[in-house]
Amino acid sequence: MIYRADEYRLQAEIDFQDCQISQQERTQLQPSLEDLGRAVSEFAESHLWLKIVYHPHSKMFHARAKLKVPGQTIITGERDASLVTAVRKCLQKVRRRVEDYKAHPDREALREAERRAALTNGIIAPVEPDSGAIGQAILDNDYQAFRQALLAHEEPLRRRVSQWVRRYPEVQAEIGRTFELSDLVEEVFLLAFERYASRPIHLSMHEWLETLIDPAIKTFWTHPEEREAASYAQSLVSGTL
Repeated sequence: MIYRADEYRLQAEIDFQDCQISQQERTQLQPSLEDLGRAVSEFAESHLWLKIVYHPHSKMFHARAKLKVPGQTIITGERDASLVTAVRKCLQKVRRRVEDYKAHPDREALREAERRAALTNGIIAPVEPDSGAIGQAILDNDYQAFRQALLAHEEPLRRRVSQWVRRYPEVQAEIGRTFELSDLVEEVFLLAFERYASRPIHLSMHEWLETLIDPAIKTFWTHPEEREAASYAQSLVSGTL
């Protein structure tokens, strides 16, 4: 059984030994797989191998999982008299270990995985913009020129914001209702404009922009006035003002 969740960049292969899974059990397991998918969504790629074995003598199900994410392989298992419970407990353990890893990740492995994914998708990381043009835009306090210099980063950043916002269901639920995804993307660029003078020199532009996604989403959500600022900035950039 192959389970794909492309929106989370997760692929799962599920095998059964000496047992079968009903449609009802599949439905019951879907939330657990979705939950794990959300946990690994920030990784460029992740692959889960899940095997469920039934032991007739003990009448127990043994769920064994191996999850490979960039820089880490997580292996764990769980037993229970219920197939669904065994798998749920197993996937919960996997998720806890994913969260532990995310606190102290192998950043080099993450960068390499992102690079491979970009090549696979035919998307190459944008060429670094002319730092002189950006510096002049900052000196002139010209946000429109700043955004023009970073135009090649807009679409890759949009994809990352779309993935990242899943961490905040209450924010994601309002996209398309009270604001648009493009507003969140613009908030990241606004934050970059404000903080450019303190940008860490060891980070590339796209790496630095990604570090601003989380604070930008939080600021946008907790300070409603930022929504108007983001909307105004988009109008300025698009030339509709």
